[in-house]
Amino acid sequence: MELSEFQDFVKDAKLETKIFNFTSMTNIFAKVFTQALALALALALALALALTLSLTLTLTLTLTLTLTPRPNPDPDPDPDPDPDPSPLP
Repeated sequence: MELSEFQDFVKDAKLETKIFNFTSMTNIFAKVFTQALALALALALALALALTLSLTLTLTLTLTLTLTPRPNPDPDPDPDPDPDPSPLP
């Protein structure tokens, strides 16, 4: 909300009193607006950090699974498919 919109709201809702005038409300509005911006920035940074960590962990896991050597599914390392070792006549 812009300050001009806030001023219109204060006038339309007749919020001003002799003790609590628009200047007092403006000071509070400015403080709340600043705090809201700081909170939004902190949340955006936390989200960016969480996404960065998530992507880093995903990439690490993917590389680990891709680069990890897999055992040979054939327990017989002999490439000779002929199991009969009979001598020649």
